[in-house]
Amino acid sequence: MSSETTNPDDMAPAAGPEVPRCGNCLFYVPTDVQAGECHAGPPGVVGVPTSQGLAFGGTFPRVSPDTWCGEFEAKDHGEKH
Repeated sequence: MSSETTNPDDMAPAAGPEVPRCGNCLFYVPTDVQAGECHAGPPGVVGVPTSQGLAFGGTFPRVSPDTWCGEFEAKDHGEKH
C-alpha cells in the first residue's frame, strides 16, 4: 500500500457549470467575489462577547466557490450528485 494521501479536490472535475463545486450549488449564496455561505443545513449558533455578556446569533458556514462537499445540488435542475 502507498503511504501517499489523496487530496479530495484532485478527484473532482476542474471546470464547467455542471461541476460539483460550491459556486455551482443550489445552496450557495455568494457574499462577495471570493466567498459565500452554504445554506445546505441550518445556521450554526455563535456566541459574541458584549459588555452585557454573550449575545447569541446564527451564521451559515462561509465557503469558497471552488470547494465542494457531498451535499451538492445543481442550480439548474436540482439533481443531487
